[in-house]
Amino acid sequence: MGDISNFKGMSKEIMDFRELYGSEPLWTNSMFSGMPAFQISVNYTLNLISYLYKFLLSFPRPAEFIFLYALGFYVLLRTLKLEYRLAIFGSVAFALSSYFIVIIMAGHSSKAYAIAFMAPVLAGFILTYNGKVLQGMALAGIAMALELRANHIQITYYLGFILLFYIIAELIRSYRNKLLPLFIRRTLALGAVMVFALLANFGNIYNTLVYSKYSTRGPSELTIKSDGSSNNDIKTTGLDRDYVTQWSYGIEESLTFIIPDAKGGATALLGNDEKAMKGVSPQMRQFVGQNNHYWGNQSITQGPVYLGIIIVFLFLLGLISIKSRFKWVMLALGLLALALSWGKNMMWFTDLFLNYIPGYNKFRAVTMILVIIEFVTPLLAVLYLNRIYRTPSVLSNKFKYQGKEFGNKFYIVSGVFAFGLFLLYLTPSTFLDFFSEREMSYFSAQLAEGNSQIQQFIDALKETRINIFKADALRSIAFFSVAFIILLLYKTKTIGQSALVYTLGLFIAVDLWFVDKRYLNNDKEKGQYTHWEKKKDTQFAFLPNEAELNILERELVLNTIHPDLNEKAESALALASEKKKKNKSRLSTAEKNNILFRTLNFNTNFRVLNISASTFNESSTSYFFKSLGGYHGAKLKIYQELIEFEIQPEIQELINRLQNGVPPHIAFENMNALNMLNTQYLIYNPNAEPVENPNNLGSAWFVNDIKWVTTPDEAILSIKDLDVATTAIISDKYTSLFTGVNPTSNPEKKIVLKDYKPNELVYESEASNTEFGVFSEIYYPEGWTATIDGNLSEIIRVNYVLRGLIIPSGKHKIVFTFNPPTYTTANTISLISSTLLLLFGLWVLSKIFRGKLQGRVE
Repeated sequence: MGDISNFKGMSKEIMDFRELYGSEPLWTNSMFSGMPAFQISVNYTLNLISYLYKFLLSFPRPAEFIFLYALGFYVLLRTLKLEYRLAIFGSVAFALSSYFIVIIMAGHSSKAYAIAFMAPVLAGFILTYNGKVLQGMALAGIAMALELRANHIQITYYLGFILLFYIIAELIRSYRNKLLPLFIRRTLALGAVMVFALLANFGNIYNTLVYSKYSTRGPSELTIKSDGSSNNDIKTTGLDRDYVTQWSYGIEESLTFIIPDAKGGATALLGNDEKAMKGVSPQMRQFVGQNNHYWGNQSITQGPVYLGIIIVFLFLLGLISIKSRFKWVMLALGLLALALSWGKNMMWFTDLFLNYIPGYNKFRAVTMILVIIEFVTPLLAVLYLNRIYRTPSVLSNKFKYQGKEFGNKFYIVSGVFAFGLFLLYLTPSTFLDFFSEREMSYFSAQLAEGNSQIQQFIDALKETRINIFKADALRSIAFFSVAFIILLLYKTKTIGQSALVYTLGLFIAVDLWFVDKRYLNNDKEKGQYTHWEKKKDTQFAFLPNEAELNILERELVLNTIHPDLNEKAESALALASEKKKKNKSRLSTAEKNNILFRTLNFNTNFRVLNISASTFNESSTSYFFKSLGGYHGAKLKIYQELIEFEIQPEIQELINRLQNGVPPHIAFENMNALNMLNTQYLIYNPNAEPVENPNNLGSAWFVNDIKWVTTPDEAILSIKDLDVATTAIISDKYTSLFTGVNPTSNPEKKIVLKDYKPNELVYESEASNTEFGVFSEIYYPEGWTATIDGNLSEIIRVNYVLRGLIIPSGKHKIVFTFNPPTYTTANTISLISSTLLLLFGLWVLSKIFRGKLQGRVE
């Protein structure tokens, strides 16, 4: 589970701090030079909902994900009064939707949990609006509290679409039936429990909202891109348009709902697939095998969204046959989600939402909205199955026009669906492209250059991909045919209700199951399961490479700032060894290294730049050191901009210099961003010695001069032009604070870090004049305070991303502390709200058991 490993990397410093000090740091310096921990790992220990949440998550993994998917959907279907066997098979159909399995493999755990709690929330709303008010309120409130506890705001946001559309449908029904007062009372009742659910998770929600203003999900202060051009074409009040739509589902790609390999499946090499390469000449097979199995336009994908051909077939029959306001809610939701999932492929529609729908521009990967389709499609499909189960004559219904009947709905829908499937199978090239846009661009360039063999290769690759498509299309036709025959036998009373449920339910499960096994399975390679890890191998998310071990050795032996570091490391090892002896075991090498790296982290303060991996999309470096890189979808906006404007160009220039033999002390010259960020080591090869940076400015320094700027654009552009070791770049809004400040070039002035914790940094300074000090810590205005000898001092934003202080002459103790007051307040609010919510749920439950609740589901 890739994201779980990345989570362990990004949260390692937080977890270590929690273990050592028994409290929450709320900040970490292990990623992106420093950022709040609110969207990484923060425990709100007084939220009682968390204990219910942990109980529900206590089943064996990964079975717990599928169980929770199915359990939540089962609750919804039983709320809608479906027969229990139909509810079971409907729940299985929902749980085995391919995307829900793919995200398990990827490690998107919080997303999976949030999806699992969607259905019970809707079930609570349905109960409330249909007369069982107390039961509905209790279910909706506790389910929403669990939904919010899962902490995947994007999925919760899409759940909001489902609830909003349902509420609108209820409003229309109430208006028509002259029941608006009843609707208003029930809506207010639901609103009340939603507030309690929100307040139970107040800390996480509030701190997320505060942080979002300063993260990549918030607006930029800049008016330019890194190339100097205007950013008006991509700028929103949230994420940039190109970033939001980076993962957009192709219009043709939507065929994966019924044909899983409509675009080849997951990103992977074709390899030596004999069936796919049937008809391809032997001399071309090797070249074809080196190309992508996936030919859609997403940059990478781990698998398609496959809903199940039988489920889609039943959904279409339901659209035509069921008379219900619920049907139109699901159709509208499905069409909206489909259009929005296309992202840049229907940009005019996406722009409407980015510009005018609150919150929409805060989320990336528009394809994620397909969870709505994965929700409503099996729901309507099973509702149709329930309708024909109770009333078989529905299969004989005909279309009506001006009072006249014509054409059996079942036959017409089946015929049109079958015709479309066969047409796609027989003539796929007529309707579909079998190359991505990037591939077409490359092939066009090669053809223009007169490459004589490229056309032969294009034809061979296309033939291979058509074979892949047709094989899956034929598979879908087969499952559709089985479903049609089962329904036909039921229509003609050849089989009964039980046979209908069991046979159709079985084929639905088999259809989805075998597609899911393409992405998560029990296949073996060299006698070992390819998707299973032994528990002992997952004790540590990452093991140090040679370069990281070399840094550890250098710091333990050669550290002059903390000469007692080695002694502290030996003491920590001795203590851990004694604990192991009590259990009659010994410390393993991995355990020893874990202790040594943890000791190193909390007794030093330098950063590592790892360019041997994807610097800004990996967390292994953060597992061992304070890193300039990291892995997170919502880093600080100002840091992301520094990456684009300065860090990435400097990395490229640094690589060029080192490859040309320039020695490190010269190579790091004028690397202003890297040097001011306390970059002590560069890892360019994980199996070689790291490069040490002699130009690193350290944890803090005094400057000799100040450059005043008037705009953020000017501030960020000035970094590459000035010597940040001697000059600070500061906005002119701070000029009134600098009366009497007289920066000098006195070499005796100094600032030294004396004690490090992620949420508390203690320095000592010494200077003969009032000076300005720059600290290589990331500026964040919400929660950080600074004191000089116990007196508050204003933190000044300097060099676009760093902190600075005006420091008086003499010797002083400087302390930076991160302690947002909202954390304590939020914990108290969570305790009160979660307690009341759970007590209300228990009270309702007791009344149900005592038979004292009235009300009916209409």
